[in-house]
Amino acid sequence: MDVQQLRQELAPYFVSYSSSRFLGRFTTNPLTADVPGGLQSGDWGIRTDALIPVVYDGTRFLTAEIFEARFAYTTGISATVEDFTRLEPMPSGLQPYIVQWDVTFNIGATNTAVNYWQAFLRSNGTTTIAQTDTIGLTAATANQRRTITSFSQPAGALFYLNPSYVKQGTPSNLEALHIIRYRYIIP
Repeated sequence: MDVQQLRQELAPYFVSYSSSRFLGRFTTNPLTADVPGGLQSGDWGIRTDALIPVVYDGTRFLTAEIFEARFAYTTGISATVEDFTRLEPMPSGLQPYIVQWDVTFNIGATNTAVNYWQAFLRSNGTTTIAQTDTIGLTAATANQRRTITSFSQPAGALFYLNPSYVKQGTPSNLEALHIIRYRYIIP
């Protein structure tokens, strides 16, 4: 296998593979002063204490692997609800760094700026990480996706993530599917 082919295959797993450098193996994250030229976004290495590849995103070291959490498809939502029936447990002691939230909606009637649903992604049931809405989505059309990539990152380790729905006006019932993609911050 040549280097260019290897770079193409590994590119999705690194923040900036085109400018990355292999920092080697280490048991604690290197400091900027410890790396010739300083740390750069895309630099990566192997944490031998945890046996995982890590990547530097310009601010912090993250797991190279992107994890995915899928919530069960929720149907028949007719009132404002904090959905604790679809908890997604998170490993204790690690802080997630959320990179993408896909929400797929199905609604019974066209949603307007007056009649719509708001969907929130919350951490530990209280703190809003991101939100979206159904304004402008058309009636009875399944799989209308909203992709969110901007977040108020949760501080510290999480016990769970949960969706929350708030009804504005009189929209029709809601069905929703949530997929969250995240890395872990490696201290």
